Amino acid sequence: MREAWQKAQADAVSTSSTPPKLAAFLRDFPGVKQSTFQCHLQGGILRNDYAATCELLTKAQTESLIKFIVEMGEKGFPLTLKKVGKYALAMIRVKDPTKTLIGMHWAQHFVQCYETDIGMKTCTLLDCTWAKALNPTIVSSHFELLSKTITQYGITQDNLYNCDETGCPLNIPFQEKVILSKKSKSKQAQSIQSVSKEHITVLEFVCADGSALQPVVIFPGEHFMSSWKQKNPLNAK
Repeated sequence: MREAWQKAQADAVSTSSTPPKLAAFLRDFPGVKQSTFQCHLQGGILRNDYAATCELLTKAQTESLIKFIVEMGEKGFPLTLKKVGKYALAMIRVKDPTKTLIGMHWAQHFVQCYETDIGMKTCTLLDCTWAKALNPTIVSSHFELLSKTITQYGITQDNLYNCDETGCPLNIPFQEKVILSKKSKSKQAQSIQSVSKEHITVLEFVCADGSALQPVVIFPGEHFMSSWKQKNPLNAK
């Protein structure tokens, strides 16, 4: 950028025209503040360049990590601060196998230093199976098949039930902070996760006529605990 500014100044001198103003020149660089660039022209360095000298990653590694963070976010697998730190450490260990740890807040500082490219957002966890199945084609086909089946067999409302199996993951948050591209306009993101974890399963049976059967709760424990039956207003089994 400094070279572009110097060239603009030189072009103005060679053509005997009015030198460009700094504010007008920086319109082509919306991510750069005028005060920051003035400091840069006076011998200072830009924030991102300074950050690169203080970090454990090289400039090429930093660019690769930022690109990877953006790509993972676009694919529905946004990285948490913990994972960003993990991948950064793996990159560092390629040249320095003796390196086993990085700072506790390194990933957070990394995101702050490159806030023009990436940022933190709240993420809701979306099961990978739901993510694949939730599309117009599959949903439309499901209801078409359901309608044909009801008509073909003359199924009445009192014989039509919907069974919903809900899995409540243990010790897994429903939301978490993740790192995404700064260009992402949504305030809240969704992350695809695997359900291959320990769950409490709840089976709900609702009839089309408005009635419902008692829900069934399945705990993963080997031995039943009496405390599990307390505060059971629905008399779940």
